[in-house]
Amino acid sequence: MLLIMVSSLPSEEEEFFLEIYQKYYPYAKKYMMSKLENQSELEDAIQMAFIALIPKVKLLKSFNEYKLNYYIVKTFRSKCMDFNRKYWEKMGYEIPIETDDAEMQSLMEKIPADIISMEEQTDECDEYSRRANFLAEIFSKLLERHRDILLFKYFYGMSNEKIGEQLGIKEQNVGMYVKRARDFVKKMWTLGGALR
Repeated sequence: MLLIMVSSLPSEEEEFFLEIYQKYYPYAKKYMMSKLENQSELEDAIQMAFIALIPKVKLLKSFNEYKLNYYIVKTFRSKCMDFNRKYWEKMGYEIPIETDDAEMQSLMEKIPADIISMEEQTDECDEYSRRANFLAEIFSKLLERHRDILLFKYFYGMSNEKIGEQLGIKEQNVGMYVKRARDFVKKMWTLGGALR
């Protein structure tokens, strides 16, 4: 889902976001692995943190490196706390999971020197929910074959060869199906006014 949402961004913003993803993913994994109560949700928490950054790409591009790093780290922390709250509620506990300024400063000091920063995270839950619901609606309108191909390609990271084997399609035709499916999603996303 993350890559499908990213592919709907203008190419310059898509490239910028993918650079952020590649640069910060290892840190996100290391941080969340140490903080999440339910480790089976690790990848979901990481993906949700990056999905929360998609609507903020223009803002992120305007930040200097320190602000960018701070904003992204705070997003990781926030998503981790969200997942932990849900986990504890499910277990029947009501435990506030808060982080004080000293802990945040400690987090910032542990970030590798080549990664630099971030700013206050705004409440984007409503916007994210609206976009996620709209994307799910678009996905439901895709032909089953196109939906399967997008999932295999972007969610599972399968090669065209493996997708072809799985679906009984010639490898050289898989790329054409991927392009058609992506074009459909982009068109519907744009027509729905979700990009702006």
